[in-house]
Amino acid sequence: MVGKPWLAVAVLLCLPALSWGEVFVPDPGTYVVDSAGIIDPGTARRLEGWLRELEQKTTAQVKVLTVQSTQGEPFFSFVQRHADAWKLGRKGKDNGALIALALKERKVRIHTGYGLEGALPDSWAGSASRAVASQFFKQGRYSQGLFQLAIVTANQVADAQRVKLTGIPQHRYRPGRGGGGGGSVLGSLLVPLLFFFMLFSNMRRRRRYYSAWGGGGLVGGMLLGSALGGVTGRSPWGVS
Repeated sequence: MVGKPWLAVAVLLCLPALSWGEVFVPDPGTYVVDSAGIIDPGTARRLEGWLRELEQKTTAQVKVLTVQSTQGEPFFSFVQRHADAWKLGRKGKDNGALIALALKERKVRIHTGYGLEGALPDSWAGSASRAVASQFFKQGRYSQGLFQLAIVTANQVADAQRVKLTGIPQHRYRPGRGGGGGGSVLGSLLVPLLFFFMLFSNMRRRRRYYSAWGGGGLVGGMLLGSALGGVTGRSPWGVS
């Protein structure tokens, strides 16, 4: 009788772990597993083709997984569990990556195996995820955001292996010098253009007010902030 209260406590402590195990998405053998139903069919088809070609040319296996919720399980644990269960990448190489998104928890992650850490270091993966979350997910553009994240990830792996993927958009993600990276995929192209725009605007109209960007005018500052993916703002999305 004395041991029964402890038994009850043990059962209660195990309940969260038991509920976590209920959320499992089987690997259907496709590269895009949209359990949350947020990726449009056209985007899914295009990603399927490029990710299949990536595996054929490099043996690296990159998959996309979305869920409505992890049902209380820590996001990192959820992603790790699926990456292990799906056995991504080639045996002995561990060259797989899982791009995972949980809608309710507002979490996104690029989870890489040891064999891809050279091409997809943690700093790059975290920075790219934050940039896409800031630029797309905050506006509810999940399909477009996952498309961009999968594209830059595939291109990063392909570049490391010196191969080309047929017809894939040539988008690359390059973190800023600070390494924290809130930049957009196209930000590196827009910033020089906007710099000259602001300089020209400042030369034409010298007035007694200054923007937060050093006198380039409010429009220029807003455009530059947009190009940098909202570095000065904070996204409610988390990167685990």
